[in-house]
Amino acid sequence: MHSEDNNSVNSLFHDIMRLYGKTIFSQLGELGLYHGQPRVLRFLFHNEGITQKELAKHLNVSGATVTKTVKSLERAGYIVKKTDTEDMRVTRLYIAEKGFKIKKDIEELMLSFDEKMLKGFSPEERLLFIRLLKEIKKNLSE
Repeated sequence: MHSEDNNSVNSLFHDIMRLYGKTIFSQLGELGLYHGQPRVLRFLFHNEGITQKELAKHLNVSGATVTKTVKSLERAGYIVKKTDTEDMRVTRLYIAEKGFKIKKDIEELMLSFDEKMLKGFSPEERLLFIRLLKEIKKNLSE
């Protein structure tokens, strides 16, 4: 029987992602949100009027994933689709009133979760950690 190395990068990332999902998604569920929805909403809070194709590109996810998430957010009343006034073939995404009502709750939850994850880190360690995560993300994107 081979025991897993609890100090390997793979093992640690797996454990962190499992704990992250278990914790954050239960809290988001209390807001009526599900996996992927907060990320889309947070992006749209600052980038209203983009297309689903642009959203998929910026979030680095498939068009099918964005379509599913957008449909669920639209059904729930958090976002609305509007036809572009200059090109009737283009549909743009906007935050609905209901979406703006939970903006503060989403941002506070994400901020408190960031603080929980980085508890005990110095400001310098936080910056270094973020830089290292960005480097890992870049490496995995190649």
